[in-house]
Amino acid sequence: MCRAIEEEAANCAIFPEGTRSRDGALRPFKAAGTALLTARLDLPVVVGTIDGTWPCGRPSDMLHHLAGLDIRVRIEPPRPMAELRSDPRAARAAIRALMERRLVEMRAEPPPPLPVVPAAKRLSQPPRTG
Repeated sequence: MCRAIEEEAANCAIFPEGTRSRDGALRPFKAAGTALLTARLDLPVVVGTIDGTWPCGRPSDMLHHLAGLDIRVRIEPPRPMAELRSDPRAARAAIRALMERRLVEMRAEPPPPLPVVPAAKRLSQPPRTG
């Protein structure tokens, strides 16, 4: 996996809990994924916090419930991989604390208003040509 990331200049997403939360609470982080990447790669780490997908039991459930979900995402500035490599436990703890703060912030914000789209008007207009 690491070789493919380097050769293809690909992005890689690691979900540190190893599974999806069933209640929205942050679960304990697993060290295996970050240990593999920190040992073999020297790429920046971008921490992202996602909230609002937990009401779906399985990822495929999102296809059926996406319109009713209030999904929020926060992306942090890149951090050097050396930070993780030098003290993995401390780095994981700092990342976890950051994610916990972001979850509190996101959950304190009111949901954004839903856009009003006059669907009936759009459907009744003939398609434009030319």
